[in-house]
Amino acid sequence: MVASDFPQGPGTALSDALAASAPPGHIEKYRVLEPIGEGGMSVVYRARDEMLQRSVAIKVMHRHLAKDPEARKRFSREARAVARLTHRNIPEIYDFSSSDSDLNYLVTELVEGAPLATLLREGPAILPELGVMLCVGVASALQHAHTHQIIHRDVKPENILVGRDGVVKLTDFGIAQIVGLESMTMTGTLIGSPAHMAPEQIDGTRDIDYRVDIWALGTVLYMAATGGTLPFDADNPHSVLKRIVDGNYQDPRRINPHVDSELARIIGRCLQVDRAARYATMSELEVELEAWLEARGLNDPEAEVRAMMADPSGYHRLLSDHLSATLMALAEEAVGERERHRALELYGRVLVLDPEHPAAFERVRRLTSGMRTRRMVLWTAAGGVAVVAIAAAVFLLTRPGPTPRIEAHALPAVGMLPGLAPELTRARPPELVD
Repeated sequence: MVASDFPQGPGTALSDALAASAPPGHIEKYRVLEPIGEGGMSVVYRARDEMLQRSVAIKVMHRHLAKDPEARKRFSREARAVARLTHRNIPEIYDFSSSDSDLNYLVTELVEGAPLATLLREGPAILPELGVMLCVGVASALQHAHTHQIIHRDVKPENILVGRDGVVKLTDFGIAQIVGLESMTMTGTLIGSPAHMAPEQIDGTRDIDYRVDIWALGTVLYMAATGGTLPFDADNPHSVLKRIVDGNYQDPRRINPHVDSELARIIGRCLQVDRAARYATMSELEVELEAWLEARGLNDPEAEVRAMMADPSGYHRLLSDHLSATLMALAEEAVGERERHRALELYGRVLVLDPEHPAAFERVRRLTSGMRTRRMVLWTAAGGVAVVAIAAAVFLLTRPGPTPRIEAHALPAVGMLPGLAPELTRARPPELVD
C-alpha cells in the first residue's frame, strides 16, 4: 500500500469520507497513525507494528461491507492471492484478520511514494521512455502471478504504486482469479475497471485467461506514453465498451509525437481484439520493453525512476538531453545502414525533444532533398514514421528563409498539414527519387 501526500485534517475530503469508518487507535498490535487512501471497499491507513517496530499499511474493510458475504470473500481472496506471491514488484503481505476479529483487515508492506494515476494526473509531462520504465516492473510482477496461476483482472494506474526508492509495485488483487479455484462472478455485473477491460471480459462469450492482463497493461502503457490519455475514452460507459470490443483507438503517435513506431507496435500488439494475436506471455512483453529501453541507453529502470521521484522537473531535463544524444547516434547508424525512413523518424524525435537541434535539422534537410515531399508527408501521416515531428520538419524545411523554430506544443496535427487527407488509415512507403 502507498503513503502519499493526501490532504489531512478536519474538513478535508478524505477526512470527511473516512470519519464514519475510522478504526480505533489500535488494531491488535498495530497503532493506527493516519489514513492514506480510500476505495469503494476499504480504507488504507499508515500504521506502526509495535512488536516488530516497523511501518506498515493496513487495509480495513468498510464496516457496512463487513456483513456482506461476497465482500468478505473478495477481501479474503486478495489475502490468499498475494500470500502465494513473493516478488519485488508486489507488496509483501504481513498479516490478515482472524475470522473472529471485529474488523476485516489486511496488513502489507508500506510503499512510500504515489500511485501511477496521481503521477499521470498531477505530475509533469512524462516522456514515453519514463512511462515504459514505470511499466516494465509491472510486467515482471504479472508474469510472476501468472506463473502461480493468478490472473489479476484489474490492472490500472490506480493499482500501480511508484515508490520513492524507484521500485514500482502492483497492488489490489481483490478480484484476482486463482486458476483452478472457484471463480468470483456476479451475474449481470462486469468485474473490473471497464476502461481497462479486455474485449473477452466484456462480451462474456469466452473464458478469460492471463491475456486479459496483457491487454490491461497495454492500456496502461498507452496512458503512460501519451501523458494520461485513455485509449478507449468516450462520452459514456456504453461507448467506451463498444470501442473496446471493436478495438477502436487512436494511434498513440497522433496524440504524442514523442511516441515512436516501435513503441506504438508494442502497445498495438497488447491491444489486439483477437487475444491469440497478443503477446504469448507477459515475459515476452517484458523482454521487448527492456530491449526498447536498452536501445536508448536506459539499462536500470529502478535507478531512473528513483531519480525522477527525487526531482521530477530536473530529471525530465536530464532524460531529454540523454535521449537527444542517444537518438542522434541511433539515427546516424540508420543512415549508415541506408535505413532512411528509420533515420527520419529518429531525427524527428530529436527535433521534438530539442526544437533547435541544428545537426538534426541539417540531417533531415539532406535526407528529404531527394524525396517527393508531399508523398512522404502523406505516408508519414498514416503511420510510417513519427507523425507530427517529421511532417512539420519537412513542411518547414522546404519553405524559403531562415531555419525555423518548432515549438513542441505547437506542432500541427495531422489533419492540419497542407493538402493532407485526415481520413487516411493505410499507407505505403513513399517513392524515392534518386
